[in-house]
Amino acid sequence: MGVDGSARVVWVFVDGLGLAPPSEVPPPTPRLDALVGGPALVDRPLAGTAQGCRWELDATLGVAGLPGTATGQATLVTGANAAAALGRHIHGYPGPRLRAFIDAEGSLFQRVRAMGRRAALLTAYPEGAGETALRYAARRAGAALALGEALLPHLGCAPGSADAGRAAEEAAAMAARLAEGWDLAVVETDLCDRAGHLREGREEARRRAVACADRFLAALRARLGRGDVLAVTSDHGNVESERRGHSRNRVPLFALGACRTAPAGGDLTAFAPWLVDVLAGAT
Repeated sequence: MGVDGSARVVWVFVDGLGLAPPSEVPPPTPRLDALVGGPALVDRPLAGTAQGCRWELDATLGVAGLPGTATGQATLVTGANAAAALGRHIHGYPGPRLRAFIDAEGSLFQRVRAMGRRAALLTAYPEGAGETALRYAARRAGAALALGEALLPHLGCAPGSADAGRAAEEAAAMAARLAEGWDLAVVETDLCDRAGHLREGREEARRRAVACADRFLAALRARLGRGDVLAVTSDHGNVESERRGHSRNRVPLFALGACRTAPAGGDLTAFAPWLVDVLAGAT
């Protein structure tokens, strides 16, 4: 529960997780499929279940080229089209112009704080790791940072893990524990995007990464309170595709725990206002 006993939101940002066209077969997600009532990573309408819904968001934002993490995250966290504002998709980490854009637009973390609610970024990163747009926005808004351990960036499924399934469930238990007492708790992972970029062993790696995410998300949902919402989305596609690298496929927005009102819009700009409405109890 949140700090005042109200429902909380745990947002898991999964870099590089898109929706495959019906002509392709993405890695299997049996647990997510059961929660949303159909193939979770195939781009076709799903009716949803009492346990959750999935909607589709356009990650291209009306801009040519392959979507990138920097502008994708900046759009998700502000609700404004960063790629259009800067004239292109930006990959990797935000530079001065994109940071200024986030500051000018205001972030989801700032809106949560203005509501009198508390937010935390749970994912811890190694010293010297770059600052993503999501981490930049959280830091600028004064959100609690890096409360987790090194298990969370890869959801427990580090290369060479002996039992990835068990590690994913341990990571989910850690995330649920760390999320206690926060109205919005955020987990950021690039596990799927890293797998999707591999030149060698990509097929095995992407199946392993998606299986880990599937297990982590289902286990995390099971550990949250009855009225809590687990929101899951991404910045662009990659791991769902049979072709290596970023895709222009749409990305999912999962609301697990209860089927909520659909976001008012069909692209990444719809996410931030939707999440604020969920926290406010308006959906």
